[in-house]
Amino acid sequence: MYVDELIGDLLTTQEAADLLGAYRTRVNQYSRENRLVIIQRDDRAYVPAGLLEELPEPVDSATHQPLENLRGTITLLRDSEFSAEEIAEWLWTPDEELGTTPIAALREGRHHQVNRIASAL
Repeated sequence: MYVDELIGDLLTTQEAADLLGAYRTRVNQYSRENRLVIIQRDDRAYVPAGLLEELPEPVDSATHQPLENLRGTITLLRDSEFSAEEIAEWLWTPDEELGTTPIAALREGRHHQVNRIASAL
């Protein structure tokens, strides 16, 4: 599937929970709070690995956290009625105005620019 080629590595919700040092229910909560998106493949739930960032130092059993500033972008896209799959596709599709993908721009701290584009969709 083309979207999977864009997104790259997918983590099961359990794998994501392990990196976050949390239970799987926390991953679901993060999705409800627009901090992550969960996409479905073959009746299983996955989190795109690129939505997590490594912590500088582990905190308890957590080695990763949801990418900072992702919440506002996901909220804007969900308000525009994007599905989780469409959000993931948009985040990993190169954008001419950004000169890169929205997810890469978010990692560079350019969330205001990303959110301005997302709000126009």
